[in-house]
Amino acid sequence: LAWTWDPDPADETYDVAYAFLLREADGTVNVDFDRHREGLFSRDDWLAWLREAGFSPRMHTDRWNRELFVGIRDE
Repeated sequence: LAWTWDPDPADETYDVAYAFLLREADGTVNVDFDRHREGLFSRDDWLAWLREAGFSPRMHTDRWNRELFVGIRDE
């Protein structure tokens, strides 16, 4: 299950809460919860964040014409 809401419509992020029901091999069921801040960001933002994290970012277009960000870290 997932719930999505936008606490601040003026910014580029939104919140998502996930609830998982996990059945184990022995039949017991566990419930887990996770919350994420997600968003839609520009290419320039992604490339800048990769640089800030110490990567040399590159863009790659895959065979389905999707843009992928690749970060290479020189050691």
